[in-house]
Amino acid sequence: MFRKTISVLMMLAIIFTTLTFSSCGEVKSKNPERPENIPGAGTTYSDLYSDNYELIAENNELQFYFNEETTDIKLVNKKTKFEWTSEYYDESMDDYYKGQTFILKYTDKAGAEQEKWSDMDSIEQGQYEVNYTDNGVEVYYGIGDIGYVIDFPMSLSVERFEKYLSNYDEYSDEAYLLTESYVKYDFTTEEARANYDDESLEMMRKSYKRANKEPWYYMVARTDYETVTALNAIFDELGYTEEEFINDSKEKKPPTLNPVEFSLKICYQLTDKGLQVTV
Repeated sequence: MFRKTISVLMMLAIIFTTLTFSSCGEVKSKNPERPENIPGAGTTYSDLYSDNYELIAENNELQFYFNEETTDIKLVNKKTKFEWTSEYYDESMDDYYKGQTFILKYTDKAGAEQEKWSDMDSIEQGQYEVNYTDNGVEVYYGIGDIGYVIDFPMSLSVERFEKYLSNYDEYSDEAYLLTESYVKYDFTTEEARANYDDESLEMMRKSYKRANKEPWYYMVARTDYETVTALNAIFDELGYTEEEFINDSKEKKPPTLNPVEFSLKICYQLTDKGLQVTV
């Protein structure tokens, strides 16, 4: 079947790293450190390979379909059966941009141009909400590292670490991540201190102070988004509390994260004159 393309591709040049775009219902983050009202990972079930379109509106000439699992749209001319869809693009379009509902371009604090893609930085993680309206639909996207906060300890006693680890099978993904993320330091014996040269030992003892008194585990994994969210999930499952986090942070404070977070709302409405799209 012949397909024409309706381009919902948006090139948005942004100066700041956390903005809210909306002209069809204002939504703002209550707290930039914990933007609970911006859709985070798993908010909506998504499947980038889905073809599950549903008819949500029609007029005398057009039928308007929406795929909730990909947020793609499709218009069908009722007389000719021609289709216009956001899922496909002309062959002349650069492969770099094919298949994206939108591409958000912005300039970071260092002055470098960056991009966020609808598929990889929002839809694939289910970071969006869908709200059906009269003859249309609104899609509210959370873009980037939404909820990128540390909710796990930077250091632990040997007893507590081993207790947490004992909850998982030795060969499980959780056990692997814990053992790769935390390292036991011990500067209490001559034998342990002999593993470092004088300069390194002095630096290590300043960085891991509790290990001067007793063996102690410290978090050494990179604080990339995937590692942080995985460790958050593990400690949430283990029942790790906010009170414990506060107490543990007195020994070693978590690093300051600088996540890039955006929110974007796209509103579609089928009218007698055609499809109206508002960003």
